[in-house]
Amino acid sequence: MNEEQEDEEQAIQLDERQEDDVKTAEMSKPQLRDIVINTHRRFFAGHIAISLLGSALFGIVAWRWYKKEGVYFDNYDAYKHFEILCRAQQERGVVWMKTCPHELAKKWKDAGKAIAPLAKSDSLP
Repeated sequence: MNEEQEDEEQAIQLDERQEDDVKTAEMSKPQLRDIVINTHRRFFAGHIAISLLGSALFGIVAWRWYKKEGVYFDNYDAYKHFEILCRAQQERGVVWMKTCPHELAKKWKDAGKAIAPLAKSDSLP
């Protein structure tokens, strides 16, 4: 009988351990879930905050750039800039712009097409 009692006691202890394990497993899932959810909430809030801050900073920088660009293009004369580039090209003898009037005249002349004489302007030599 001793052996039977010992076997019963071991079986009871094993059942109690299994019940404790089940209780622990049942209790840990919601706690773990809460930890994961709270961590995700914090990260999500952090990402939203960083996104809003980045958007605000970009808006400030872009607005300042937009104002500077407006001032630049208000004072910019494209024809004057084009004439400066063509004059520099003529002085150096290097062709990097194919649309300067003297370069276009040379191409048309080489092709055998008649062109009107170039008008002498104050800006080009």
